[in-house]
Amino acid sequence: NARRYNIAYVLHVGDITDKNTPAEWQVAAQAHARMVGEVPCALAPGNHDLRAGRESGLTSYFPTADFKRLPTFGGFYDGEPERVDNSYHLFEAGGRTWLILALEFGPRDDVLRWANEVVTRHADRSVIMITHAFLRNDGTRYDRDVKIMVKGKESNKGLTNFPQAKAAAGFNDGEGLWRKLVSRHANFAFVISGHTCITAHRTDA
Repeated sequence: NARRYNIAYVLHVGDITDKNTPAEWQVAAQAHARMVGEVPCALAPGNHDLRAGRESGLTSYFPTADFKRLPTFGGFYDGEPERVDNSYHLFEAGGRTWLILALEFGPRDDVLRWANEVVTRHADRSVIMITHAFLRNDGTRYDRDVKIMVKGKESNKGLTNFPQAKAAAGFNDGEGLWRKLVSRHANFAFVISGHTCITAHRTDA
């Protein structure tokens, strides 16, 4: 299908596994191995791929060396260069040059510092960002500062119920990503995310 449909890149928005177990990672790695040499792939971990912190089988089953061999590979987050949780990739398609940013679930503040630097260095490229949770199924961004009522109880539109959201290193939901990264650069074209099982779409300038 890569040749039949002219697929330039495969983008995975996370929840590669369900329970972050070795058996599930093995199945995922075997499935993705079918694409090796056929089409490059960028991965962003989801909440199901993480334990209470940010421990994950991702790098063990998708080693850094596999990405470094790709001619489209740009680099990993400079704070964790031996982990594949945050990476960027460079390719051409549709007559345009592209930068893919693949960011972890609820990116930490320093990850966004790195991401801003990567985008600034590639201001001549259109940017596609993939991350697990950016847009809610109602078309709004995840936003911990917006209060809503859920089944008679006050809640918010953020992702505050996840343990990673309480980390000292920071945790940026959709609104945080928008304010601290996406809205600061004119060359962002797409943000693609998962987490919810219902598709939504929005356009912002």
